[in-house]
Amino acid sequence: MSHELSDIRYRLRELARLVEGEVAGDENVIITGVAGIKNAQDGDISFIVNPKYISMLQSTKASAIIASSDVKADEAKNFLYVKNPYLAFAKILAIFNPSPMLYRGIHPQAHVHHTAKIGSDISIYPHVYIDKDANIGDRVVLYPGVYIGSGVRIGDDTVLNWR
Repeated sequence: MSHELSDIRYRLRELARLVEGEVAGDENVIITGVAGIKNAQDGDISFIVNPKYISMLQSTKASAIIASSDVKADEAKNFLYVKNPYLAFAKILAIFNPSPMLYRGIHPQAHVHHTAKIGSDISIYPHVYIDKDANIGDRVVLYPGVYIGSGVRIGDDTVLNWR
């Protein structure tokens, strides 16, 4: 990832808090981007799950590595230990690469049933259908063609696209 263009910066301990992980190493290291283990540079966080990639820990330039607790810490590396490295990596990737919200609010060509509960900072595009008693969380993005059925709950920060 080209993190030179971004001003997003987190300390490793802050990311650990966001993904419910534990830090081994320098919790104050600054993370400015996300990259694969082979391409990672100083400032990047990467992840390792498959044991066949453990040998790459020696050569990676990543400032921190997301891993499960069965990956043994190398004192020269900073680790963020989590239960699900894939999920943690996806969450951190989303933090550093937020999706642009091109439309804010509820488009006039969207159908929202009057009993539906709609959160704040939402983007509901044209041709979205939200049925009765649906509950849409905060910062949700619903792209054209999405159907939300009766009584369905969509959690905060969810993005749905019909394809």
